[in-house]
Amino acid sequence: MVAALGAAVCLVEAVSVPAVATGTAERAGNRLTVYGRGLHVGSVTTERRPPRFRAQARLFVERGGHESQSVWDWTSANEDRGANRVTWHLDQTFDAGDRLCTEWSSYNTPSHPGRACMVIHPE
Repeated sequence: MVAALGAAVCLVEAVSVPAVATGTAERAGNRLTVYGRGLHVGSVTTERRPPRFRAQARLFVERGGHESQSVWDWTSANEDRGANRVTWHLDQTFDAGDRLCTEWSSYNTPSHPGRACMVIHPE
């Protein structure tokens, strides 16, 4: 099984790639990286390229194909190396099959297309 996160990278179209040391998903300029082991998530980083003015990101859980729980509400992003970036330190355990997802918004744009999601699996 997968050693570090035990997660499969899943994009909205259900494309799956096994994660190695960390799990990463990317869609429409939104990159999500989850650090942890099995069902436990230590931290999550999301990046948005190209950077946007007053960008914010949020982290949430999807269950059964629907948003079910906000993990971290809209958080202002830092701009670093040509991308907006937010890191959340969670130290939290999730249920098998939960999808951690990120979404971005910015000044005058309530939501950018491309939710990046990862499915959390036990080791």
